[in-house]
Amino acid sequence: MTTTSQARAKPVKTLRRDQVEHAIYLDFEGNVDSAPSLLGVLVDDELVQYVVEPAMWAMQHDGPGGPIALTLEDALADVVRRYGEDRTVLAYTWHDRTVIDDFAEPTTTLRWHGRFVNAKLVADRWVNSGRAVALPTWAPDGTLASYLRLIGYRVPPAQGRNVAGPGLRRVRRGLERTHGDPTALTSGTKRHWTRVLGHNRHDLVGLRALMRHAALDTDQEVHRSWVATAASDA
Repeated sequence: MTTTSQARAKPVKTLRRDQVEHAIYLDFEGNVDSAPSLLGVLVDDELVQYVVEPAMWAMQHDGPGGPIALTLEDALADVVRRYGEDRTVLAYTWHDRTVIDDFAEPTTTLRWHGRFVNAKLVADRWVNSGRAVALPTWAPDGTLASYLRLIGYRVPPAQGRNVAGPGLRRVRRGLERTHGDPTALTSGTKRHWTRVLGHNRHDLVGLRALMRHAALDTDQEVHRSWVATAASDA
């Protein structure tokens, strides 16, 4: 649910370094036209991953750093409990905010909506301002992967693009066959799950690395950027 004031709010295109360092980085994984399966959150070097699809809750792991099985509502509440409500929330596009809009309760949506920043707009602004040094062979295609190539952030191919969707389908089918017993999954299916988790982690860590490149160091830089943006939008 989007209020009129939220819909009219000008999107943020610049961030200070302190905002980047203390932000909540958020990334959902799922299949097209379905509720999300996995929520990854990175804050202050702490990565927390939530299995938010009930059919896949068996994939939680009780050890340190293992994914936690919670409903989407409870996962978002846990993020608030851990990190508060005063941090900027960074996701690569509006997609992740739309997931919350579509699948969370309206009261939850309102708590999260106003804090979201579309990191792609920040990255686009960084490149268009001339502050980014692009290699002659760099060809932006609108994806996070292309920006990660620009900053030299390497993602293992097994955890790169087009991994999460097929991997989630494979794990879901495996759990159906084993009646929800993760220990009975084939080694191949378990490997797919590991790749999904790795993909999610690299999306988050890579996005933070990108925002560190794009961040402005001083309030004066932020002011100059706002003035330039206003002039270009006029």
